[in-house]
Amino acid sequence: MNKKQKLTEERILIDTIKKSSISNREGCVKCWRGVTYEHFITMSAVCWKVANMGFKIFTEVEFNSCGRADIVAISGNVGYIIEILHTESEARFSAKKDFYPKEFTIIPVKTKNFNIDEFCL
Repeated sequence: MNKKQKLTEERILIDTIKKSSISNREGCVKCWRGVTYEHFITMSAVCWKVANMGFKIFTEVEFNSCGRADIVAISGNVGYIIEILHTESEARFSAKKDFYPKEFTIIPVKTKNFNIDEFCL
């Protein structure tokens, strides 16, 4: 796949995201008051690893179809939604998945006993 094809395929995935969620934010990990340390550290570690695998990463992404994901990783026609689970219940996580675009693979990551060396896409 050449660079132009890759960008065209990425555009299809990026078009599912609200423009305000991605403007000048590629590669940035958002931090805000109230986020737990465990959630932020796990999110940062996952972003670091995924970015070094060659993916474009975005955090706290809002979709045009509704819903918000902790991390979106995109490379060509491959897209992942990565949800960091710390205080969130399995039921709440399952309910959120219905709002995510179907073009993405959803990966839950639990902060408890998280090991960056064992994380893979």
